[in-house]
Parts: sequence; C-alpha cells; structure tokens
Amino acid sequence: MTTTKLRKLYLRNYRQFRRCVIDCTGPDGRANDRVCFIGRNGTGKSTLLRDLRVHLLFAGYPDSTEVAIEVEHDGRTLLLAAYGDRWAWLDMTGIAIDPERLFDGGTAALVAAGATSAAGPAVVRPALDLVAYCPAETAENPAISVRDVPSTTLDDALSLFTVEFPSQHIVSNQHISEMWRLLVYLVKKLESDRQAFELRPENLNKTKRQLLGEFDRDNPSPLLALAALWNRILAPAGLELDVEGARVPVQLTDNLQAYIRLRGSKDRVAYGELSTGIRNFIFRVGHLFLLYFNRSIERGFVLIDEPENSLFPDFLFELMEVYDEVFRDAGGGTHTQLFVATHSPIIAAQFEPHERVVLELRPDGSVDAKKGTSPKGDDPNDLLRKDFGLDELLGPAGRESWRKYVALRKAIRSAPEAEKSVLVAEAVALAEQYGFPVPS
Repeated sequence: MTTTKLRKLYLRNYRQFRRCVIDCTGPDGRANDRVCFIGRNGTGKSTLLRDLRVHLLFAGYPDSTEVAIEVEHDGRTLLLAAYGDRWAWLDMTGIAIDPERLFDGGTAALVAAGATSAAGPAVVRPALDLVAYCPAETAENPAISVRDVPSTTLDDALSLFTVEFPSQHIVSNQHISEMWRLLVYLVKKLESDRQAFELRPENLNKTKRQLLGEFDRDNPSPLLALAALWNRILAPAGLELDVEGARVPVQLTDNLQAYIRLRGSKDRVAYGELSTGIRNFIFRVGHLFLLYFNRSIERGFVLIDEPENSLFPDFLFELMEVYDEVFRDAGGGTHTQLFVATHSPIIAAQFEPHERVVLELRPDGSVDAKKGTSPKGDDPNDLLRKDFGLDELLGPAGRESWRKYVALRKAIRSAPEAEKSVLVAEAVALAEQYGFPVPS
C-alpha cells in the first residue's frame, strides 16, 4: 500500500514567509501523521491550510516560484519545485536538501547536487484519494436554519451512483446537505449490495436469516455506525440519534428521516435547536466519517481550521481522539495526514511536541517556524507559556491582585505582631481566589 504525506514546505518571499521551512517530520525523519499549527493571529495558520487545500493536488504554485513541496511517497522523497519555466518533480531520495542552497540557488542548485533532473526519467505524480478541508466556521451559519433534517432527496443521493466519487471536499456548516446526501447514498448502497448478495447463485438456497447474518457481519450499517459516533458526542447533553425511528427514503423525492432525541425517550430535538458547538461538530465529524466509511483511503489529507469553535472545554480534551478514530483503519493505523490550526492550548496539548509547528512573528514582520516543546498532555497553562509564548497569563485585574498580594507578603514580614493576623487573612483571601501560594 503506497502512502503520500507532506514532509516539508520551503517558502521564500511567499506571503508573510521570507525564508521559512515548515517541518512536518518527527524525530525519526518520517512525515508526521498529524500536524498542529499554532501561533498569533496573522502568522499564517489559516493561510497555510487554505493553500495546502489547493496545492496538495501537487499541481504547483502557479503564482509563485518561491515554494517547494517535499513529500514522502512510496518510500521515496520527492520534491515539487519550479524548474525553469515549469514545475517538476525531483527524486531527492537519499539526498539531503539544504534549505539555504534551495532558497539561494533555486531548483537548479538541487539538480546540481545530484537530484534526478526534470529532463530525466519521469517521476510519477502522486494521486490522492481524499483531500478534505474544514474551514473555520463563518458568522453566517446555515446550520441554524436546519429545523427538520438537512435538505436532500433520494434522487440527489442516487446521482452518486453514476459519477466518479470526487477526491476534493469542503466540510463545513455551508455543506450540511452534501453530508446528508452522502448518508442517504450509503444507506441505499447498503440496500443495493444486500440485494446483489442475496441473488448470488451460492446464496439462493440459504434462508433469509442466514443471508442477513452473513451480509451484516461484513457490511456495517452507515446509520448505526454514525449513531455510535454521534452518541459519544451527544451523550453528555442527554441526547442520542434515534436510529430505531429513522425512515429510509423510497420515492425519489423522499429524504432520510433521522432525528436527534432525548436519550431513552421519543422526544425529538430539532437539529436547529442543538447548541451551535454540538450542531457544528456532529455535522463536521459526521461528514468526515462518511467520507471514510467503508472506503480504503491510501493517500488522504484532512485540514481542519479551529476545531474548538463554539465547543465547551470538556469537549476539547478528547477532540483529537474522536478525529483519530475517524481516520483509523482496521489495523489501527492511518494513511491520512491530518493538519489542524488552533488557538486552543487544550487541543495543542493533544499533539506531540514534534507534531506542533509554532509560527512566530519576526521583528521585520515576517514569519518563522519552529517545533513545539511542551510534552503531549501537558497542562494547557504550561503550553501557553512554552509554545504559545505567553509570559503573563493573568488579566489586568489579576495582575493588580498579584501586586497587592506581593505587597501584603512584604508588609507581613515587617508588621507588628498585633497587625500581622489582619494582613495574613487578607493575603490568604487573595491566594485562595487566584491560586497564589498561601502564606504561612
């Protein structure tokens, strides 16, 4: 099974990047399965995701000759870079790429260093199975208007039987109907596959019970599988997907009727009545889940901008685990490379330090990149200090209280005994409020 994963981006005078290497490899030199971009507003996190969405098709950067893309493909190291007046793949397997040489001398310098020339044997362009881009949610949220179920029809869903399944997808609250259409398609495909299974010559003499048992063992229901995923998210809110009450479309103008309900009851909750965070999350993760359902993805890329959007912190601590399960194959591995851009230290803490790419503003306004330092699972406050670069975590009122607390501690040491108890009590009260060290 061949895989394709991005190793490094070499950026010179490209947007806010002057001379920057975005390194997506681990300590073993292999491409990371997961990459997390963090950094201040304006450092280019969302820009990188948007550009990667387009250029992961490996067609080159037509508006710039200052970008090179290094990928790991089928055991080789390939570099897509401008060469003369066109873009070319170079086989860099076993050849160390010197960024400075590339920045100063361009692709020709690498060819001189021993890379396979663009004029030499053709390097096969990696073909991708799936590129899914999840933009940050917009202020205009169509999901709010979804009162019943997302709009689609059986006729819309059946059209997927007659077209080649696309490799590029946008997963957002603007595309909920596409997610629902895909779900209807998978439900109807299961029905079609079951009918074909029953008509096989070797199955004609089997009982209906035998046939259903054999078929269902190897062909999971997309609706049941989606329910298992969604119910994990909905359970803390006392909700679940009503699979038993779902109605599968029969007529071409019908839609799938599958609703959320209060757990253990028959009381429906309209999708539009769910909290913004839960609604956006179940549709986003559900769409990705259905794109992977019963498919063998050998070369996949998923790019998620601000996955923390509108979610309460208790959702965030296991958020990346949910996404990892979506991409994990039957053997427990993954052939998908996940890119995330976030402002949340809770999410960033779910990545290894070598999986984090910290984007930093230089004094001249350009952006540089480095690896994270905090270990996976670290206290988010430690991550804020070490990787996010925030030396001060207290707000103005907190800083004023700290100064008052420090002054009280000094006063306690020199105050007469009769006054110390009052000062200590005041210092203890501040310490308990803000988590300062309690004075003895």
